[in-house]
Parts: sequence; structure tokens; C-alpha cells
Amino acid sequence: MTLDDLDPADDPLDDFAFDLYLPASLRAVSDVHWTPADVCRRAAELLRDAGARRVLDVGAGAGKFCVLGALTTSLDFTGVEQRAGLVAVAQRVARHLRVAPRARFVHGVFQDVALVDFDALYLFNPFGESLLEGGDPIDTSVELTRARYDRDVACVEDALAQTPEGTLVLTYHGFGGRVPEAYELLRDEPAGTDALRLWRRR
Repeated sequence: MTLDDLDPADDPLDDFAFDLYLPASLRAVSDVHWTPADVCRRAAELLRDAGARRVLDVGAGAGKFCVLGALTTSLDFTGVEQRAGLVAVAQRVARHLRVAPRARFVHGVFQDVALVDFDALYLFNPFGESLLEGGDPIDTSVELTRARYDRDVACVEDALAQTPEGTLVLTYHGFGGRVPEAYELLRDEPAGTDALRLWRRR
């Protein structure tokens, strides 16, 4: 199968098909670092049905969640990613699949993003790479330490405590911290190798 054989308008992309858009080096770590395709689509549907409009994907990687979410729903997705090379890959995939206006990517970290611009956050264990001792990191171009992990998790916890009423948070394999008690759990359903858990800020 080649890219010329793919038409996501006719057949939803599965994991293998999405990986065809990626460089070989990223395909090799795809099953560790990107959300499974069926989980991406279900997550986007849950956010849509809960009333989300503008979704932030924290640690967007190669853009899989944002791109498949934009193919699945009419929501707007923004992915923040600390590796400039991954941002370029994600932007290229979004353009190729013609969802670039609704799947956009910014180079940076969570702390750089104004959460006021979004009404929903998606968190697929975005900081877990720092704890992959002897595992499969994407690369070693960024700090991957326990100290970095603890800082990032604390930053998200603090940010969630300050979001406005109605903010949605959807996790897959969590984010390493606790969702504040001000959030109500709306959905908790099995998905892939974990569960999708959706909260709304009271």
C-alpha cells in the first residue's frame, strides 16, 4: 500500500495507514507514542458530544490525534509539541489530508499556551517519555528526566485548577497527576490499552 492508495474520505485511516505519512524513524516508535487511530476517533467524538469546540492536544507528536480528530469531527484542534521536527511532520500530514485549517500545530511546551483559547484539553500521558528508562524515546534532543516530569505534571495540575467553568479534560493513560476535585467525571470507558476519561469543570 502507498499514499496514493489512501483516501480517508472513503475509509478511515487505521494505524498502519497513518504511519505511511511518517518518516521511518517515527514509524518505529509509533505504537508507543501516538494514540491508536480508533481511540483518536472515539476521543474526538466524546469531546464533540460534550460540547467542545477548540481542543488543545498537549504533546501532539506527529499530529495523529489532531489530524484524525479533524477528519472525524468539525472541531478545531491545536497541538503543542516541543520538537520542531515533529511540528513540521504534523503540519505536512495535516496539509496532505486537507485538514490544516482545523488541525494546526505550534512549536513549544504546555506553559507557552494560553488555555483561555481552548475549551477542551486532550492528554495522552504527555510527559511519560521522561520516565522511559531504557525504553523507546522519540529522540534525545529534549530533557528527559524525572525532574522535568515532575515540573510538567505540576504545571498541568496548577493550570487545571485555574480553568473556567465548563472546561473539558479528556485523558488516555492519564497525565501523571490528579484532575482537581472541581471537575466532574462524565465518562469512563475502556479504550485501547487503557480508558478514555472525560471530565468537566464545575
